[in-house]
Amino acid sequence: MYRFFSALGVSPSPHPSPTDFDSSRVQPGAWYGVILTFLIVGLVVLLFSLNRHLKRVNFEKTDE
Repeated sequence: MYRFFSALGVSPSPHPSPTDFDSSRVQPGAWYGVILTFLIVGLVVLLFSLNRHLKRVNFEKTDE
């Protein structure tokens, strides 16, 4: 791996270099809200479908 980096002219460093990135200001963003909304809507649809299918099931015991 060292040969790979030295061929590129980049020196690998064992520690990340300091940047202006502030990890305390990271936010989920708009895509998180969109994905979460689709998951919640999908869950509600699945629950309604499960409820409808369970109403059709006959749970009475038959004597055979």
